[in-house]
Amino acid sequence: MERRLRKGDIGEAMFREWFKRKLGDYFHSRGYTLEQQGFNPGGFVDVSEKKHLKEKSDPDFAIYSNRTGRPIVGISVNTQAKFYTVESSMGGYCCRCPRVNSCLDGREKNLWYNKYNLSDYAKFERRFNVQTCMVTLITRVDSIVKWVTKHELHDIVHAYIFDGGVQLKGKDRCKLNELLKKIRYSKGRKQRQLEIRWVLRSELEEITPEKLSVTPGKIPFWTTGGRVERGKPRPVCCVNADLAHTEQELIDFLKGLIM
Repeated sequence: MERRLRKGDIGEAMFREWFKRKLGDYFHSRGYTLEQQGFNPGGFVDVSEKKHLKEKSDPDFAIYSNRTGRPIVGISVNTQAKFYTVESSMGGYCCRCPRVNSCLDGREKNLWYNKYNLSDYAKFERRFNVQTCMVTLITRVDSIVKWVTKHELHDIVHAYIFDGGVQLKGKDRCKLNELLKKIRYSKGRKQRQLEIRWVLRSELEEITPEKLSVTPGKIPFWTTGGRVERGKPRPVCCVNADLAHTEQELIDFLKGLIM
C-alpha cells in the first residue's frame, strides 16, 4: 500500500506540474486556482486548516473560484505505466466481459478506475453541483519514486501537491526545483513521455452479462479485479481507452468552464 500511495503522490505532482504549464496562466489571470481537494492519507495536510479537505474520497484536486470560494470542477488523477489488459487483472472477473477474447489477443487498451471512488465522486458533485474529470496519466514513475525515496523528498512532494510549494524557501525551494526537473525530464534531458486520457465520472455506465448496452452518450465499463498483495481483488472499472478523451480535449473542456 505504501508503495502505491507514493506512486499516487508522484502522479498528483506530475498533474500539478502539467496543469501549471498548460493552464496555470489562463486560470490565474481569470481568478481561479487549482487546489488539493482529496484527503491526503499521509496526514501531511492539516484538515483543520483546510476545511474543504475531506476524509472521504473526494477527487484529488478541484479548480476553485477565488471570488466565490467554491469549486467549478473536480479532478481525479490516476497513474498507469501502461494500458491494462485481462492479464493485469486477478480473480477471473474478466471471463464474461464481451471484450475478453480481443483483450487476450492483445487488441485492447484499458484504463482502470477504483470503483468505490465513483460513488464518492458523485457525492462531491452533488455537494457542489459540478462534474469530476477522471484523468489518467500514462507514464512510468518508478524511477521518480526511487529518486524521491533516496533523497528523502516526500515532504517536498506533498508540499507541491498541496499548494505548488509556494511556502517553500531556501534549500527546500532548490529541492523543489530539482523535483520538477525530475518530473518533466527523463535521462539525457529528454521530455518525459506522458500520455493523458480522461473521462467524466458522469459519462461512465456499467455493463454486465445481463446488460451489455449503455445509454447513448455513455461510456461502458466492466467491473474486474485489480491485483492486491493479499485478500480479495479490489473492484476496478475497466474502460476501453479508445473511448476516453484526449489531452487537448481536457484542456478545451477545462477552459470552457469559464469562457
